[in-house]
Amino acid sequence: LVLIICVAVGGTIAYIVTQTDKVENKFTPADVKIQINEVFENNIKSSITVENVNDAKNVPCYIRVKLVSNMQEDGNVTGSAVINAFELNNKWFKGNDGCYYYKDVVAVGYSTENLLANGEKITLTTGQVVEVLAEGIQATPIDAVKAAWGDDIANELNKGA
Repeated sequence: LVLIICVAVGGTIAYIVTQTDKVENKFTPADVKIQINEVFENNIKSSITVENVNDAKNVPCYIRVKLVSNMQEDGNVTGSAVINAFELNNKWFKGNDGCYYYKDVVAVGYSTENLLANGEKITLTTGQVVEVLAEGIQATPIDAVKAAWGDDIANELNKGA
């Protein structure tokens, strides 16, 4: 009986191995490319938007922005600086990590709305620099956002989707 079972199982495995075609799984990582667009004149930032510029692949994404400010003299950082208070556009929210998150998915070729609410400006003092750092992440699956930015942010972004 054991011999019959071994022959049957062995024969079945041999048949499957010889009759099954090779299957190749190809995984292509999401390739998100973004560009920061600012309007900055006379020490005043009046617009901060981020564009999804990925022209090679159709990868809609979520965007987050961090504003980093310091004082500089002759190109050298001399200390930190505080960014004056401003009102956010209602399409953005501020996370507990200090980053600003755009609520909507940004399709390829499109931009976020201005980070600053209508008429708001960030006025810099003499020697102050405000760097705009932006990051984009594929919008789907939402688990990618959870893994990178955390459950709280992903849940908030998912409300807008």
